[in-house]
Amino acid sequence: WLVGPEIPPARRIGTVLNGTYRLDAFLGQGMTGITYNAWHLRQKQPFAVKLLHRDLQPSHERVVKLRQDLRVLAGLRKQGFLPVELSFAPDGAPFLASELLIGETLRERLSRGPLPSLAAGIVVAALARALGEAHKLNVVHGDLRPENVLLPSEDGREIEAGQPVLMDAALHHLRRRPIGL
Repeated sequence: WLVGPEIPPARRIGTVLNGTYRLDAFLGQGMTGITYNAWHLRQKQPFAVKLLHRDLQPSHERVVKLRQDLRVLAGLRKQGFLPVELSFAPDGAPFLASELLIGETLRERLSRGPLPSLAAGIVVAALARALGEAHKLNVVHGDLRPENVLLPSEDGREIEAGQPVLMDAALHHLRRRPIGL
């Protein structure tokens, strides 16, 4: 199940993970893994599922800390964090699942040019508030960059359009060496 060069992303389409998530379409590939548009078979709604890269096999201690941080971050949804569930495939390989939000990353938006001053101020203020709330609870994002900030479109979800959403929070626990060491 781990992501590696021997298994092209398209070959996983149609796969069902743990009897719950059916992988329907390839969404993208990043530093931590390959993300798919998936269908949650019980909840009957779209999810994003990230299969982690082979070199991100966390130790037991890091899995425990990651789960603790993800539980805390789930309570910060209104503050702009995307709740994520950590699961394991039948072979023990970890994967992540979250609600599928429609929008574009801050990196994609910035590729079209700078944000207007007012919009930039709103995004920066919202990110600072979200990170401040997480830090009060001793949780560090660990990988804040434009690719990990989603600007959702209006799609009927609980999160307002334009409210930035922090993705991939706390995934630094999966790295072999923590950032800065």
